[in-house]
Amino acid sequence: MAQVTLEQLSADIWAVSLLGEHDISMVDALRDRLAQAFANDARLIIDLTDATFVDSTVLGVLFAVIKQATSAVGETLALVVRPGSAVDQTITLTGFTPPFVATYPSRDRVLAAWQDGHHERPNLVRGS
Repeated sequence: MAQVTLEQLSADIWAVSLLGEHDISMVDALRDRLAQAFANDARLIIDLTDATFVDSTVLGVLFAVIKQATSAVGETLALVVRPGSAVDQTITLTGFTPPFVATYPSRDRVLAAWQDGHHERPNLVRGS
């Protein structure tokens, strides 16, 4: 069963996670969670590690969010994707890679990069 969750990780960092298979039936839930996160004017992690499939409608929503976030100063959005997964292959084929968007293999890697001040430019961090 597909699910979209929203979690506050710190005062200024939120995470939207996709679990399971995501298609047009999940787009409204995804948009709602993303809108809630952006209402807090925070940095956002979109966690796709537990997503097993995303279709073109979901990719369209992600593209719009990435486009919105890249107009901000500094890195305000990062994707977390399990390297080598079907979702990783899909987002790579669609161009969701640096310098367009920062992509990390885990939330911990995103948080470490942001804590270290490497949130001024998107970068690719793959591997464990």
